[in-house]
Amino acid sequence: MAVTSLCAEIQRGQDLACTSLDKRYYQQAIIINKNDIATYNITIDSKTGKYHVKFSLKEGKKGYLYRAMESGSSFSGSFDKSTTDQGMVQYLHKTNMIIQTADAEGKLAQHELDRGSFVVAMQFKTGGIEIYGMDYGLSSADYTNDLQANNGVNAIVLQSLETAQENSLPLIYESETPGGETADFDSLFENKAA
Repeated sequence: MAVTSLCAEIQRGQDLACTSLDKRYYQQAIIINKNDIATYNITIDSKTGKYHVKFSLKEGKKGYLYRAMESGSSFSGSFDKSTTDQGMVQYLHKTNMIIQTADAEGKLAQHELDRGSFVVAMQFKTGGIEIYGMDYGLSSADYTNDLQANNGVNAIVLQSLETAQENSLPLIYESETPGGETADFDSLFENKAA
């Protein structure tokens, strides 16, 4: 049986009676090479209500946009919470997306996704941006590629490794520029060379 950790106390309640909930993502994701992140700062603060991450990429680096038809539901994020035998809470982050792999360009994209470590940004229809895999990165889960059965695309899950799960839930992105979250997302979080 797992040991229960008492490292945090609840600091607030919730009233969802008149609230519009974040429940749908735009059908796109920005995938960032984990090694391209220069700095990041996670702020989890019950007093200010923050559960945020700020980050910057190395000079000349940017993320890469993967997008599908907006009427679909192939792009999403989720997580599994577990507790280690030592009582530590950990989170297995997962992002779902589709890619086309019937041509050389698609196969190259799949090849890269299968061998890299990534951070994934996904945007809610209400504007908030969730960041998956910030501490340890995500890699493609095992899959079967059957283009004919899947209407010409391959469903991909990028997820935490079982042995390197995240310390936090997916984090909410906070721009260095107040209110600049959507602009940063739209620019692929690019850090242009000086």
